Amino acid sequence: GKVSFGMRTVLISGCSSGFGAQLALAFAQNSDRVIATVRSSADRQALLSDNRLDIRAMDVTDPVSIRACVDGVVK
Repeated sequence: GKVSFGMRTVLISGCSSGFGAQLALAFAQNSDRVIATVRSSADRQALLSDNRLDIRAMDVTDPVSIRACVDGVVK
């Protein structure tokens, strides 16, 4: 059977397309809180139709960008 852990919060990078986008949608379908990150605000368009996602900008190569995203989520 399906194992349930209750509502989790997950932060997934690279959600503008491909595996990241599919993973974000799968967690959202499981009623988890999903912080879906994209490199730039222009990359958000593909995800805006799904209101279950908390879409945020984050560049995984930039420590300042990572810290700002995490700080915004934790607040």
